[in-house]
Order: sequence, then structure tokens, then C-alpha cells
Amino acid sequence: MIRGCSHATRTISRRQIFDISFTSKDPVPKNAIGDEPLLIKAEIGGAIVHRIYVDGGSSTEIMYDHCFQLLNDTQKATMQPPTTPLVGFAGQQLWPMCVITLSLTLNDYQGKGNMTIKVEFMVVRAPSPYNVILGRTRLNKLGAIASTIHLLIKFPIPSGIATVLGDTPCIKGCMHTS
Repeated sequence: MIRGCSHATRTISRRQIFDISFTSKDPVPKNAIGDEPLLIKAEIGGAIVHRIYVDGGSSTEIMYDHCFQLLNDTQKATMQPPTTPLVGFAGQQLWPMCVITLSLTLNDYQGKGNMTIKVEFMVVRAPSPYNVILGRTRLNKLGAIASTIHLLIKFPIPSGIATVLGDTPCIKGCMHTS
């Protein structure tokens, strides 16, 4: 794996402009082999959710039905009917079961801080080793930059830059799920 790779991206937020960079000093997971999906854990709707796939190519946020079923009744009561289908690579359409808005909190791995935003998830019934897909719209709202090489996400918080580590035990389990 390339550990000396360094790139910087300027993230524009309403408050400030931050330099976010990834360097050889970043805590790359020891078990990483270099081509894993970027999977994280985060707090969604007040519960810690594992197997969140960070997909900068996705234009929407997805919650799979097996994760949705674990929400409490109060959260489920806020679901809304979908207004648009999801469109796949080959143009096929899939209508979500519902749309639900929940809080998403990303925490810095060293406890430096966190950021919470509201996320509208399209709930779909489909087999998946993931619980949630976090797409580019929410990454942009967070001002977050994801590095698949480093298996990290970085985003600005009032005290500086927060870092979320990729979840390597989860990566290994998801890669072996059929």
C-alpha cells in the first residue's frame, strides 16, 4: 500500500476554509491491504451503526431494510412515501420502501469532536452486506474528504479537523459476505 501519498483538498464551508490533507502520519489501519471499500461506523438516529459504505459516486443516501427494521417505532413513524425511484447503472429503476430523515453523527477517532447533520435516507429492500450507503451529497454537507487509500474521512469541526477511521474488522467481514 502507498503510505507516503499526500494530497490536499480545500473544503469550503460556510464558516471557514480548511486545508485537509492525508499524509504518511495518518493512522492507516494495520490490516488494510489497499483495495478495501471505505466502511465506517457512525451514530444514526441515536444508535451506533456499523458497515456504513462511503460511496462518493452515489447521489443519494441509502438505508437497507435490515437496518431500518432495527429502528424504534418513533423513528419509523417519521417515514414518508418516496417521491422518486432510484436508478441503477443500467437504467433499471427501484422504488424505495420509504424515505426517513435521521440524525447522523460522525465522531473523531481521538475524541476531538464530532459533527451531526440530518440525513434523508431512501430505504430499500435488497440484499447487501452494508447497512447504509453514505453518498456524496452528505459528504459535501459535512465538508468531508474521503481517502480510500488511507481508509479515512476528514472533515472540519470548530476545533480543527476531525478524522474518522475505516472499520477494518468490518471490511474483512463484508468482503467475505456472499
